[in-house]
Amino acid sequence: HGALDRIVTPTAPVVPADETPNIVIVFLESLGNSHIGAYGNPLNPTPNLDALIKESRWYSNFIVPARSTAKSVFTSITGIPDVTAVSTASRNPYMTNQRSVINHFTEHNKYYMLGGSAGWANISATITNSIKGVTLLEEKSWQSPIEDVWGITDRDLFTEAVGVLKDAPQPYLAYIQSAANHSPHTIPDNVPGFTPKTATEEELKAGIFVSQNQYNAVRLLDHNVKHLIESFKQTNMYKDTIFVFFADHQAIGTNAPFLPEYINQFGIGELPVPLIVHSPKYITPESDATPGSLPDLLPTIAGLFSEPYLNTTLGRDLAWAKGKNLPTYGIVQSERKSVVFNQESIASLNHISGDSQAASIDAEGKAVDLSGDNSLLETARAYF
Repeated sequence: HGALDRIVTPTAPVVPADETPNIVIVFLESLGNSHIGAYGNPLNPTPNLDALIKESRWYSNFIVPARSTAKSVFTSITGIPDVTAVSTASRNPYMTNQRSVINHFTEHNKYYMLGGSAGWANISATITNSIKGVTLLEEKSWQSPIEDVWGITDRDLFTEAVGVLKDAPQPYLAYIQSAANHSPHTIPDNVPGFTPKTATEEELKAGIFVSQNQYNAVRLLDHNVKHLIESFKQTNMYKDTIFVFFADHQAIGTNAPFLPEYINQFGIGELPVPLIVHSPKYITPESDATPGSLPDLLPTIAGLFSEPYLNTTLGRDLAWAKGKNLPTYGIVQSERKSVVFNQESIASLNHISGDSQAASIDAEGKAVDLSGDNSLLETARAYF
């Protein structure tokens, strides 16, 4: 037992006590907020996700604690922010056996699915040691051909994942990790219904894309999300499934002028990502600006159900946090700088130089009065 251990009774459950819907968590590789139309990207690269957002509970003020795919896998499963200064937590064999809120879902059969090898970054150890009874399906588990360095294509992964789940005993909890929206941004030939587009250099710059392939990789991931949802509808599993979409980090930290300015001012452009909870049967669509971070992922999912659960992590149910204006936490790895913000204030603390900064956030999302409120600085220090 640890100091964080507490039994949590959900305060805003949406699932009736006598129902156990499936849970599907979808990991959207490198799809940060600056590449999503709903956040203001002028190239409209994600029409399917934008439409999904309108039908979902959308946490628009969500971040990951640090930029790294491996760190986000570890954090999403364990609820502990991976802020290791060197390498990642999963690469330390002594850190792969963690407790997880996933294990609260004792009635659900657990699946973790990715198109490549889970041996990368020792992720397989974190998955199998932390999730009781999990079925891990990776590159060698699939029938589809290997497409690139990341394994089979995301479309084939989504297609085969639905095939596995269609025959699986329900209820299930499935974690599906996409990978293709990552350099080298391979665009497979002949994806049904998908046509690559060519943007001008000016358009690419405006959309914060570094290449045509990156632009089309985002468009393709968006296209594949639609395919995943449609596949669930065709197998009659859609109605009784809660979908949760999130991303592991922003692809690049280039300033996006259409995002809130405090993101650029405090250098956290790699951290803002979407969190989308989708289930028309259970979830009323809303845009929720409650600040949150990746450790909150599993407690927020557990909070959709009425049963109390053991939370051993730094995460919290964002439905419980709504209206409380609590701070959320991230770290800029390159500078070893903690950043903490809520809907009114933001503060940063550099753990090497000792430099600190605090500000208010105005109605337009700009950090103002940079010598102002220091109340969050101690929170930044405490998190680290």
